[in-house]
Amino acid sequence: MNNQTKPITNPITGLIHITGEPDTGKTTFALSCGFKPNEIAFFDDDLKTQSIADALQAQGSPFGHYVNLTKKSLGMREIDFHDLVMNEIESLELGKFKALIFDTWTRFENTFHPVVQKDPMRFKQFYSPKGDIKGAEMWKAAFDYEAIVIDKLLQVAPLVMLITHLKDHTIGAVKTGAEIPDCKKPVVEKSRLRIWTRHNPDG
Repeated sequence: MNNQTKPITNPITGLIHITGEPDTGKTTFALSCGFKPNEIAFFDDDLKTQSIADALQAQGSPFGHYVNLTKKSLGMREIDFHDLVMNEIESLELGKFKALIFDTWTRFENTFHPVVQKDPMRFKQFYSPKGDIKGAEMWKAAFDYEAIVIDKLLQVAPLVMLITHLKDHTIGAVKTGAEIPDCKKPVVEKSRLRIWTRHNPDG
């Protein structure tokens, strides 16, 4: 009988999008993925996880990689923040982690379009001379670029969890009273699973 422990493989791989109301356990859900902290890369852009990271460090079981993006990006504008995050991603060894958590994804996601605006020819050789069509083409390029970065995250870890809050749903700049996930098309299209956490209606 072979007593050697077989390595645990991810029961689910791919991109998971976690969204929901404030204080409904989005981060806790992601951290309950079943992997040890040293098998997780955590990108913290929501402040609340710093205390968790500190507690794990004190217990001698730190995250495999942890970066407090809110602290490191103080005073940065969009392009600089984008470069900061990309440098962090590029520094990670491919395939080293079992899971990667990005909490929250929204601020970084909002940098893709400014990056395309700054250097549009990097992403597409020809644009329409018509302003409205060119604008749509630049958004398409930004979405394509975001999808490439998501794929890069999946090369770092086979399981990637992107956390977002909710935002007001609007039609023609008029609020409808409903809320929707604060993310863009690539996250919706590339997710293998999307989870919406809510408060227990019974309190």
